[in-house]
Amino acid sequence: ACSQAQQFEWVRVKYPDLFESIKEKVKLGSFLPVGGTWVEMDCNVPNGESLCRQFLYGQQFFKEHFGAYCDIFWLPDTFGYSAQLPQIMNQSGIRRFLTQKMSWNLFNKFPYTSFVWEGLDGSTVVTHFPPADTYNANATLGEVVKSEQNNKNKHVFNESLLLYGFGDGGGGPTYEMLHRLGSMQTMSATGSPNRTIPKVEGGTISSFFESLEKAKSDLPVHYGELYLEIHRGTYTSQSNIKVGNRRGEEALFLLDIFACFYPTSGLCKEISELWKVLLKNQFHDVLPGSCIREVVEDAESDHKVILESVQKLMQTHAKIACSFPLSIEEGARLLSGAQQRMVLNSTSYKQRVQTGERQYGYIPAYSMQAVAPFTSQVETIRIENENINIESDDFKFTLTSEGKVVNVVRKSDGEDFLKAHQVANEFVYCDDVPLFWDAWDVEVFSKKKRREGVLSDRHTEKEVGSDGRVIALIVSANIGPKGRPPTSTIRQRISLLPSGKGLQFETKLNWSEDRELLKVRFGHNVRSSSLRYHVPFGYVERANHTNTSWEQAQFEVCGHQWASIAEGNCGVAVLNDGRYGYSSERDVIELSLLRSPKAPDDLCDIGEHCVTYAYLIHEGHSHAGLDTIFSSASYLNSGLKEMSMSPLLKAANQLAGPLPFIRVSPSNVHLSSMKPGEDDPTQTVILRVFEAYGSRTSACIDLAPLIQARRYSEGAETRYVVSVDEVDILERTSEWRQEESVNKAEQDKDM
Repeated sequence: ACSQAQQFEWVRVKYPDLFESIKEKVKLGSFLPVGGTWVEMDCNVPNGESLCRQFLYGQQFFKEHFGAYCDIFWLPDTFGYSAQLPQIMNQSGIRRFLTQKMSWNLFNKFPYTSFVWEGLDGSTVVTHFPPADTYNANATLGEVVKSEQNNKNKHVFNESLLLYGFGDGGGGPTYEMLHRLGSMQTMSATGSPNRTIPKVEGGTISSFFESLEKAKSDLPVHYGELYLEIHRGTYTSQSNIKVGNRRGEEALFLLDIFACFYPTSGLCKEISELWKVLLKNQFHDVLPGSCIREVVEDAESDHKVILESVQKLMQTHAKIACSFPLSIEEGARLLSGAQQRMVLNSTSYKQRVQTGERQYGYIPAYSMQAVAPFTSQVETIRIENENINIESDDFKFTLTSEGKVVNVVRKSDGEDFLKAHQVANEFVYCDDVPLFWDAWDVEVFSKKKRREGVLSDRHTEKEVGSDGRVIALIVSANIGPKGRPPTSTIRQRISLLPSGKGLQFETKLNWSEDRELLKVRFGHNVRSSSLRYHVPFGYVERANHTNTSWEQAQFEVCGHQWASIAEGNCGVAVLNDGRYGYSSERDVIELSLLRSPKAPDDLCDIGEHCVTYAYLIHEGHSHAGLDTIFSSASYLNSGLKEMSMSPLLKAANQLAGPLPFIRVSPSNVHLSSMKPGEDDPTQTVILRVFEAYGSRTSACIDLAPLIQARRYSEGAETRYVVSVDEVDILERTSEWRQEESVNKAEQDKDM
C-alpha cells in the first residue's frame, strides 16, 4: 500500500517505466493506492481550505492515474486529528478511516479499536485502529497475538488489521514476513488445541472495512477531535514554517479569487501547482517542525516562492500589485500618505478604517474601495508617571513601561477585566527538556519549572502620528529568564485594535536560547469551565479545569487564530497571526511563542521572528461576541492590503462606494474559497462556504458583484450565471456522486 499522491507523482515524473509497472500491479490488486490526500499531512496546523485541497488534488491524482477514487483515508502517523475531518472525508467520497497513532497516548488509553467517528457537523466515518499498535509490524507471532488480545471491541467485531512491512521510510514487506504469515495462516486454519495462534487471513483493506461496516450500528461513537496525548511541541517548533504556511494559505486564497476575474486554463494550472507546493510542506514532519535543517531550508524557500509567484501572477494576469505579507504596522500606515489609496478587504467582515480627523468608515467584506488619507487609528495614549494609558471610546488600558497590562477598564460600568495583581502580556520561560523527542514534545512538568521573563536595558518610546498625537508605544529590550543574563532581544509596538476593544502587540524577537519554551500570559477575571479554540471551519470547546486524567493530558492544545473564554455577555480572547500552541489555567490564557529544541535540528527557531498577537474584550460567545472575535482575528491575519491601479481597480476608484466581488450573509457564513472550477476553469466558479459559529442558519450568496467586477476587467468577457449546482469537495454534483457509487459497487463485486 502507498498513500501519498505526491510520492506517486515523483515516481511518474522521474521513473515513468516504474510508474507504469505500479499501475499494472494496481490493476491486479497487488498494489493498493490508499489515503486520498496529496501527502500524509499534519491535521492540526493547516486551515480548512488546505485540508480540502489535500483531498481534492490527492483524489484527482488517484482517479486520473489509477481509475478510481480512494475510499479510505489512510493516515497512520500524524499528531492528532481535527474534529472537522469526518465532514471533509465525506465530502471527498471517503467514509472509512485508519490510523494507529492514538496508541501513543501517554496519559490515557483510547477505549476503542473499531468505532464510528463523528465530526462537528454530525458527519461520520467508520474507523479502525489496528490493535498491534504499529504500522511497521514484522509479522511475528507476538504481534498477531497482540492484535487479538488488544482488540477492545472484539465482543462487537472480532477482526482487526495487521499493518506489516517497513512503512516508516518505505520498503514494504519482506519474504520472511510473508513466510511467517503464511505459516500462521496454515496453522490457524488446521486448528490449534490451545488457541495459541489466532486465525490469520490475507485480504484487502476494502474487504476488511466492508465487514466492519456491517457492524456499524453496534459500534461505539466518538464525537469531536482525536487529541493525541504526546507531541504537543509540534504546535510551536519551527515557527517560521508555520507562519509561511499561514501566509501562503492567505495569498493563494486571494489569488484564487482574482483568477475568477481572469480565468485561463494556464493560470489555473499554475495556481494548482502552487497549492501542491504548499500541501507538500504540510507533511506531518515538515509543518509540525519535526524535521532536519535541510528540510527547514527547503520549506522556507518554498513558502517564499509561493508568495513571490502569487505577486507575479496577480501582476501578470490581473495587472494588480499586492504585497505579501503586509504587517499590521504597514497596514496602519498604508493609508497615511497624501494621496487616496485603493484598499482590499479580503476578510469575511467589514473592517474599520479612519478616513479623517476622528472620522471613521468601513470597508465591506470581500471588497475593494478607494479610501482617503487619515492620521491615526488611536484615540488617546497618555503617559502618566510610570504608567501608560491607552484609551478608546469604550475601554481604558493601563500598562507599565515594560508593556505589561495591569488594568483593562470598561468605561460604561467601570468593570476591570483583570483581577488585582494580575497582568496581561507577561513573558514566561519554561524549561523545555522532553523525555523522548526534542522537536516533538513539551512536557507537563515544564510548567512547574517556569520563570518570569525579564526585560533589561529597556527603552520605551512613543510613536507619533502626522497630527502630533501618540499612536503607539514601542518597547525595546533584552529578554531572558529571571536569574540568568539575557541572550535574546525583543521589540514590541503596542497599539489599539481598530475596533478599540483590545490591544495588539507587534513583536520582533531575536531568539538565542537553549531548550527554553517562551510563552506570553494573559490574565483575566472571566469565570468559565471551558474555552473555545479556533480550528478549521469553526471552533472546539475544551475544559478549563483538570477534573479527569483526560483533561489533565490537555495541558497544551492546538488552536488557530484565537482562544476565547466567556461568562455571560462578556469575555476575553487571545488572537495571533501565526502561532498554534495554547494553554489555560483557570484565569490565565497562555500563547506559546518560541521553542529551542536541539534535535533533529539544533538551530530550531534560533534567529529573528515576527509575530503579532492581541488581547481582546468581547461580548461573550453570543453571535455579536463571535462577530467581534472572528472579525478581529481575520483583521490580524489578513489585514487591509493596498492594491495598485488596474482596469478593475480604476473602475472601483470611480465608484462612489466599494466594489465587492461577492456578498455573503449573515456574518456567521464565511467564504473558504472562490476559485475557477477544476474541469472547466473558464466557465465555472466554485464557492466553498461554511457556517463558523456552530448554529443553524440560512445563507444568502450574491453573485452579482462578481458579474459586475468582470465587466471592468480588461479583456474579460462578460459572463452570466446560467445554473447553480451543489457540489462536493471533488466538485462533483449529486448525480456524479451517485454514478460513481454505482460504478464502485460493480467494481467491488467483480473483485
